Amino acid sequence: MNTITPSQKKIIIVSAAAVILAALLGLFVYWPAVRKISLLKDELSGIQDQIEQIEADVGQGRSIAEGIEALKNRYRALDAKFPVKEEEALGLFSEFARKCNVTIVTIKSQPKVELLDAKDQKIGIEGKICQILPVSIEIKSNYSDLGKYIEMLGESLPAFVTVEKLSIHKESAEAPGLRIIMELNLYLLA
Repeated sequence: MNTITPSQKKIIIVSAAAVILAALLGLFVYWPAVRKISLLKDELSGIQDQIEQIEADVGQGRSIAEGIEALKNRYRALDAKFPVKEEEALGLFSEFARKCNVTIVTIKSQPKVELLDAKDQKIGIEGKICQILPVSIEIKSNYSDLGKYIEMLGESLPAFVTVEKLSIHKESAEAPGLRIIMELNLYLLA
């Protein structure tokens, strides 16, 4: 009673072939096209932002050439915030510490890792890949000087820096100093 007729077998085979064909088309044609369209949308959005910035400058009585030059200057300033060599940025930790009366006990850096976006794509600017350099710094200071030091790092360091973790411990009951461990991320272009 439960036997399948030859015509039912043909229907099942044709249906299975259609499902497999649809799956293959989705996998090899549709999803790559959707991904490419998404990348093109992102690129278009970036170009539109640049055009809006130029138009804003031109709207202030400047010529288009002046607007483009102003945009290029902003990009150069942004590019300067991403040093290529980590030594440049790491060397300034000690210099800023001396200016702020902060004693550095240790500086430890980890290997650089590439910065990825939400889609696990490398993030880059003009062909340079953005990298994160995790740094751990142990310092001795008081609250006031620590605040000045962190402010100086944020304003004057020629790299984007984020403080990921900050641990503050009192040295001892008698001593007024603090022992601080900061975990930072430096963002570099290479």
